[in-house]
Amino acid sequence: MSNFVAEKDPSDSICSDIEDLAPQIPYYTKEYRDALQMCRKIAWVLGLETDGRLVFGCLGEMTVGKLRKQLHIQSTPSDASEEFWSALGEFCRQERVTTLSLGTIGTCPDIPIIGRVFSHKVRCEYWVDLQAPDIEMALRPQQRRVLRKARARGLELRVPPISSGLATHNLLSEQSLGRRRERGESIPVFDDSYIPQALIETGAARIYECVLEEEVLGSVIITVAKKGVHGYSAGYSRRGMKLGAAVFLSVATFQSMRSEGKSVFNLGDAPRDSGLAVFKRGLGSEEHESLSKSFDTASPAVRFIINGYSSLSQILRR
Repeated sequence: MSNFVAEKDPSDSICSDIEDLAPQIPYYTKEYRDALQMCRKIAWVLGLETDGRLVFGCLGEMTVGKLRKQLHIQSTPSDASEEFWSALGEFCRQERVTTLSLGTIGTCPDIPIIGRVFSHKVRCEYWVDLQAPDIEMALRPQQRRVLRKARARGLELRVPPISSGLATHNLLSEQSLGRRRERGESIPVFDDSYIPQALIETGAARIYECVLEEEVLGSVIITVAKKGVHGYSAGYSRRGMKLGAAVFLSVATFQSMRSEGKSVFNLGDAPRDSGLAVFKRGLGSEEHESLSKSFDTASPAVRFIINGYSSLSQILRR
C-alpha cells in the first residue's frame, strides 16, 4: 500500500532520500531547499512511500501572496504513477493552491491534466553524456575548430567572487538575450534576479567565467547534484562569441564536472528551430523532450474572489 508524502520545510534526511533516488537532478538537493528558504519560499517534499520507504519524490516550492498560492515543481518524478498525480491534485485542494506549475527538467515524464490548463509548452532539452570516452570528439567539427582557436588565443576558466561575478553575469546575460531578441526569438521575462545569489551561496549552484587577459568574455551559472548538472543561465559578450568563449566555457565546465564524477550535463531547453538549439546540438548533446504545464487549481469561490479583486484593481487604476 502506497502513501502520499507531503513534508513542509523538509528535513535533511528526506531530502537525501529523494536525491538518492534521482542523483542527477539538481532541484532535489538539500542545498536547493536551503536556497528556496533563503528566497522566502516554502519548500515541500512530495512523493509516494511504500512500507515506510520513499519510492519516488520531488522538491516543490510554494509562494504565498495576498490571494494566490502557487506551487512550482521544477522536476516532476520521471516514474510518477497515476496515484501520485491524483494525490498531488488532492494536496493542492487541501492547501488551497491556486496555480500549479510543473516542469520536467532532467526527468521528462508525461504530465496529466490536474486542473484547468492555462499554459502548455513542449520544448527540447539537450543532455551531454559526461562519461563518454572523449567529450571533445563528440563536438561537431566546427565546434572543435572553434575550441582549438579559443585555446590558442589564451582563453581561461575562472571562478569569480560571488558579488562581482553575479554583476558581470547579469550584464552578459542581458547582452545575450538582446541578441536573441534581435533574431526574432521570443524571450520569456522572469523576475528572479535575486535567486542566483541564493543558489550559489547555499552551494546549489556555481558560477564560472571565461576570461582573456582579465576581460570577462562569458559567464555561466550551473546547478549541481551528486551526478548531474543543469545549465541555469549563461551570457556572452559579442567579442566573446567571436573569440569562441561559448564553446570554450561549455567544454571547460563539462570537463570540470566530469572530474567530479558527474554523469550528465543538462544544457537546458530551447526551441528546436532556434539558433540556441543548433549551438547546443553542436556540443554533442542528445535531444530529450521537455514539458511545462501550468494549471488553475483554485476553487470556484476563490477564483471568483481573485477575478473580482483583479477587476476592481483595474478600475481603480484608471
